[in-house]
Amino acid sequence: MLNYRLLPTEEWNRLEGLIGDMALPDPEAAIAAVAETEEGDLAGAFFVQIALHMEPLVINPEHSGELDIRKLHRVLEREGEMESSPHYIFSNSPEAGKACKLMGLKQLPFRVWFRGPAPAVEETP
Repeated sequence: MLNYRLLPTEEWNRLEGLIGDMALPDPEAAIAAVAETEEGDLAGAFFVQIALHMEPLVINPEHSGELDIRKLHRVLEREGEMESSPHYIFSNSPEAGKACKLMGLKQLPFRVWFRGPAPAVEETP
């Protein structure tokens, strides 16, 4: 039988063997729920963590030709002190995806799952 609980910060070193070579979230900015056997072996873990993401990206069509999205992105990175911080951008259109590529971001092979009030979503090809 498995026991389910939140793992206190002082026990996070136990997660290292379970996580493998994935990055362990910072316990100061995350919580971990674990399932463990009666013997104390970890059967699984699920995390909630703070992750920086940028949105929305809004471009006035009247000025899209003169706007340099890379400069706009650099202002946020520099002034927001996040140049070395991993961050995400969720794009909901082909145009936004192109802008992300221009900013030097790499597309990840993940699907995004959401719970809450349904956000407005454009269908992408």
